Amino acid sequence: MNRLLSSSLSIMGRVFVALLACGILPATPIHAGIPLGPTPADAALPIAVDNSKLPFFPPLRYKGYLESANAFAATYFQMTHEVARSRRWTAAQTAEGVLSPKWTYNFANQGRDSGVAIADVYRILMQHGAASWAAFPYNGSTPSDPVSYTEWCTAFPVWQDALQYRTDLVGAVSFGASDTPTPIKGPASAGLLPMKRLLQQGHVLLAQTRLGTTINGFLLFSTETDRLRPCLIVGYDDTKWYDVNSNGLKEPSELGAFKVLRLDNYDYDPSGDDYIWIAYDALNKVPSGATYAPFMIGALNPPNRTFAFDGRCAYWINARSASKPKLLAWVTLEPTSRAAELSFGVSSTGETSPTMSWRPVVPNMDETDKTLGNTGTNHNLVFDLTDLADNSQVIDGTAKRWYVSGKSGAIRTFGLIAPETGMMIADYSSASFNPHRSGTGNTTTYSVDATPVPGTATAQKTWSIGPALPTARTGTEYVSSGGTIYGYGGTTTPIGNGATVITFDPGSGTWKSHPSSEQVSAYMKMVSLDGQNFRLGGEYSATVNALSAVPSSGWTNCASLLQQREGMGAAALTGRLYVFGGAITKGIKPTTYQPDRKAVSKSMEIYDPAADKWAASAAALQVARYLPATAVAQGKIYAIGGHASANTNDWLISDELIDSVEEFDPARGTWRIVTRLPVPFEVIGAATVGDDIYVLAALTDYTIAEAQPVLWKYSPATGAWSHEATLPTARYDLGMVALGSKLYFLGGTAAGNHACDVVEVFDTAVASIPVPALLPRGVIDAPAASQNPISGTTTVMGWFLDPRGVSKLEVLVDGVILGQATTGIARPDVFNAYPGYANCYSGFTFGLSTTQLKDGAHTLLVRATTPTGVQTTVGSRTFSTKLPPLGSLDYPFGPEVDAITTVSGWFLNSGGVDKIEVLLDSKVVGTATYGLGRADVLKSYPGYGNGNAGFRFLLDTATMEARSYTLALRAIAKDGTSTTFAQRTISHTTPPTARGNLETPKAGTVDGTINATGWFLAPSGVSKIEVLINGEVAHEAIVSNATWGLPRADVLSAYPGYKDANGGFRFQLETKWLRDVRYSLSIRATAKDGTQTTFGQRELKPLRPLRFGIEAPDFSKIPTGTVVFKGWVLNRFPPTYEVYAMLDGNRIDGFQIRIPRPDIDTTYPEYKNPNAGFSLSLDTRQLSNGHHVIYFYEINSMAQRSFIGFNTFTVNN
Repeated sequence: MNRLLSSSLSIMGRVFVALLACGILPATPIHAGIPLGPTPADAALPIAVDNSKLPFFPPLRYKGYLESANAFAATYFQMTHEVARSRRWTAAQTAEGVLSPKWTYNFANQGRDSGVAIADVYRILMQHGAASWAAFPYNGSTPSDPVSYTEWCTAFPVWQDALQYRTDLVGAVSFGASDTPTPIKGPASAGLLPMKRLLQQGHVLLAQTRLGTTINGFLLFSTETDRLRPCLIVGYDDTKWYDVNSNGLKEPSELGAFKVLRLDNYDYDPSGDDYIWIAYDALNKVPSGATYAPFMIGALNPPNRTFAFDGRCAYWINARSASKPKLLAWVTLEPTSRAAELSFGVSSTGETSPTMSWRPVVPNMDETDKTLGNTGTNHNLVFDLTDLADNSQVIDGTAKRWYVSGKSGAIRTFGLIAPETGMMIADYSSASFNPHRSGTGNTTTYSVDATPVPGTATAQKTWSIGPALPTARTGTEYVSSGGTIYGYGGTTTPIGNGATVITFDPGSGTWKSHPSSEQVSAYMKMVSLDGQNFRLGGEYSATVNALSAVPSSGWTNCASLLQQREGMGAAALTGRLYVFGGAITKGIKPTTYQPDRKAVSKSMEIYDPAADKWAASAAALQVARYLPATAVAQGKIYAIGGHASANTNDWLISDELIDSVEEFDPARGTWRIVTRLPVPFEVIGAATVGDDIYVLAALTDYTIAEAQPVLWKYSPATGAWSHEATLPTARYDLGMVALGSKLYFLGGTAAGNHACDVVEVFDTAVASIPVPALLPRGVIDAPAASQNPISGTTTVMGWFLDPRGVSKLEVLVDGVILGQATTGIARPDVFNAYPGYANCYSGFTFGLSTTQLKDGAHTLLVRATTPTGVQTTVGSRTFSTKLPPLGSLDYPFGPEVDAITTVSGWFLNSGGVDKIEVLLDSKVVGTATYGLGRADVLKSYPGYGNGNAGFRFLLDTATMEARSYTLALRAIAKDGTSTTFAQRTISHTTPPTARGNLETPKAGTVDGTINATGWFLAPSGVSKIEVLINGEVAHEAIVSNATWGLPRADVLSAYPGYKDANGGFRFQLETKWLRDVRYSLSIRATAKDGTQTTFGQRELKPLRPLRFGIEAPDFSKIPTGTVVFKGWVLNRFPPTYEVYAMLDGNRIDGFQIRIPRPDIDTTYPEYKNPNAGFSLSLDTRQLSNGHHVIYFYEINSMAQRSFIGFNTFTVNN
């Protein structure tokens, strides 16, 4: 049977196949970035994460003018980051190793510069990797040159190097269901947890975002008319706040936002404006909680508001480790168009056609006849055939025949290389490899014979192909009993209802069919108990039947379930049947002919076969589940994953998926949540081998045929998850059952949405790799154990990992809690050493001030607490403290001194202070008064116990020369030791020079009337103060109420030599007359001796807010006929480009703009816009009678939209 290892991808609505595997992944216990530990669903997360600060995040670059945003986002930013993260690159290595979006964009764009689907980019990255920017440079600055977006790479080395940078997993996380308009209530909402967990692990996420108008860097909402743009989610912050109702209260619905890099710009802004914050509430179609302020109602909650993230999800990827392929194919093509049509295959040497084949993504994405940018050139391509080699069991000691097929005339050469040895093991051009050529229609096939791949004969095999099902079958229930596999239900091909029972005997390797008269129900369950197979419930059914080990003996009717139940979990344990969860149904609704479902249930029923009786159990699931996977291990029942909704027509990727696992212990009689799934995924089935549970899952929409299921193992004893393998054949609705050490994967729906007869077998005895339990671990890095004594303020830092999560880290000295450490510090070194914890942010830090401690020995301890209150000691240190002498000179705080200068400050010594000496150029000029009250010093340094540490000295400069001096203080302790401190250079001038300071306004944006203040001192006194704008004296209209000679006691205290207590000045700056974009403001002071001093120069940028008004018509009485809507809008920069309206949710264009409005220009002359008016004529006879709502919007020349008003009116034609 020909087996196609399809890598094709379907898009159904807005959902794409989120797991795109090229073939079987190596069995390994850990994949970097996938959380494999037993982390509970309530594990604490940092308050904020910013992965753009990690060394793995590439430098900001822009896409230029090509429509390559999706390829640029996924390849350059996301894939570069994930590769750097998985390989622990430094920032320099990341910058040097960035990946080229030209590689993916040019393959996927159909030869047109019109964008590509993110799904197609991920398909290329999964199978072919990505070339480096240096090897295949991207240029988006010349869109007029088609080569920039149509050229393919033609070099063997670049293709082979690109295989180092591939993904092994691609997935999506959702924050809510489509029928839940407000899934996010605040930072603690469960819908945010999957995205936060991935960000906390160091991933960056890609989301298709409806980017509308931002307000102060926040995106608060999106509308259906906002253009979809890719955005990169690099972090989150639960403390970010936008007060939407202007009440000053931080309400849950106003808190929290994702940090996002906009990827729609042609260039990046060095000021950092390319990063915006998307409020958590923007993820809601209907806003949560806080009521908008009246003036913002129309702006923030328009009728066409929708979810900010399209599909209510974001996409993550995981980089594959840099392993060397086992087998490479090199092909030289000379394509005449983009549709090259290339495929590979393998068979035994006795066959003439492939028994297993594989069709790569490139060059098969494009079926168009568009030409390549480098058509006519030989294209040297390299492909990794490792998966094809493994699945065909090529390493079995015999030669194989290898095939390549392509469009006739396109293939020039073909060969195989073993990278581990560098040996050419097949070459079509050499007669020694039995070359052969055949052709059918427009396709030509080349084949060569190859010996086994050198150096890999000892490779372990985990997969095998089992005997095919008697007929193609999907949605069938399978159980194993007495060494036999039983299958029942589902649908078959040709179309049938699956009522036939099929059995498989592994001893003989044969399937048998057994007719059955029982009716098949969708979403039923089958369970084996004591040699009998029980068929349970299903859609509209509470029926229970039993089938003996000999199917020909027929079904036996049993007591019905207490309720009609479908999609439930079911298991057999201790001689009883347990049925739990699922949806309770009544029958079919007479109007819609759809199942009349109640809510998904938590309840459980228990069946006693001896009494043939069902009884309701008091034990209930913690979470209501629809279609959970079930397993029994170590005497307990497990309910794994499932859906929170039974609305199967509306399931999207991760939509309402449950990521927890519950355990039922019959001895305890209760259910409890014991772990969560390693990533949010659709659980397909589960089976138990020994003490371990194997779970088959797909990171995809449940209804897409190209799902590539992944096999995980969960060990209840340790709580550890491990990634085992990927199912060779992409399919869904398949069966999974265990026999001995082998897992059988049976039938299902494969490519093309057709049922298949495929049976694949995974031997856990070969593939099993033990994974150690993840235990709490941590280290105190500083202070070091040898760091004694400690004085001053020292940093306590280290790291801590706990799979249960950390709610707080406390620092204790001598058993007393001094405070909580700052957590969430990026520690990529720890992540690299312990990847199983999947935590990039395990670091902590704490500033320990020894000034709060007495001299002597102390014990430092860091203690961690989990969200459930379990405490763990991270580490401890024994250290001693010797309080160091501390001092500060408060005055003089400048270099220049006056005639009489105050020298003051404070000094502490744990042994007591005898005196404080004042030194100039190392000579004692006096002794300060010591012992002045300083309660502030005692509060800051309580360990010294001294509230009278102040000193003061008056320095008389009358006898000092006009030059610079070195001022210092020397403290003499009571034990005779001395400490010199606060040394600084001072200057004495005779007479002192004029000085001044403009205190307000600060440089930057100003608006309205500004009160400006400052001070000026001159030895001869002040004659006048002038305000300069751009170096010229400001007009009286710009500067008013200028006054000087105001009291300033603080300035007199600081500069007593001037003997001027009235050096202050103030004036008012009228910014509305500042009509340019920016201005230089400065002060010119004239002293009484005629000298002038200019100071305080700074740049001001007048603020020009958006101003607008809707003036007509009178909305309270709208006439019949033509009505003219009039108004005005002022936008300083960028200027207004367009005005439009939304009437009852429908866009209205045709506004006339730039209408002269001299009255508005007179009122707001600073906008320099005499033509601010706009108008629209509307015939109300075209409207229905009744109530209408109209919103007005302005679009500026940068395509940024702003709300400028709304109103309601009634039409009565």
